[in-house]
Amino acid sequence: LLADIDMSSVNNFTPIGTTSTNAFSATFDGCGNTISGLKVSGVMYAGLFGYVSGGSISRVSVKDVTISGSNYAGGIAGSNNARGLITGGVPIAQVTAATYAGGAAGINYADISNVNNQAPVRANDTLAGGIAGQNAAGGVIDGCRDTNREVYATNGVAGGIAGTNAAGAVIRNAEITAGATVTAANGAAGGFASENSGLIENGTVRG
Repeated sequence: LLADIDMSSVNNFTPIGTTSTNAFSATFDGCGNTISGLKVSGVMYAGLFGYVSGGSISRVSVKDVTISGSNYAGGIAGSNNARGLITGGVPIAQVTAATYAGGAAGINYADISNVNNQAPVRANDTLAGGIAGQNAAGGVIDGCRDTNREVYATNGVAGGIAGTNAAGAVIRNAEITAGATVTAANGAAGGFASENSGLIENGTVRG
């Protein structure tokens, strides 16, 4: 990406890579630029990218963006799957899904690193996280921050970094800053993860 892009004139953007059969599997380098005004709604995998498998997304920020998915919604990608990489972005968005809502990805099976989430995240049912709604088996979230925003799940399972950190998943070197709030109206909420069956190490909470 060679410059900032304003997409506010696009009514409803179709994510890049909408399903597993046409997943994004290439390389996208935002070069530190920002995509603003993006609106995505009414799809299963909602984000700038929908379904990522074997693809690399780096150094792109999204600002003043509204992402609303039926299930998997993320500020960068709806679902980050095997060999996927999301690194070095700043989501500043409103992310909403019934389940699996995350500031960077709705669900993560691969690698997310050095993302600074500034997006409020809401799951109208369950599984909301500042970085990923669920960090699934094989997922690694490293060096990410959740900053000054609300993570909310109506029926529980909300975490500052991930709603759940599954067996075989890792969260390391994560930071939650002052002003970030994690709320589950009818269930469990946690600072880094509401439910942890994997590994969480070297985390910092600043408040």
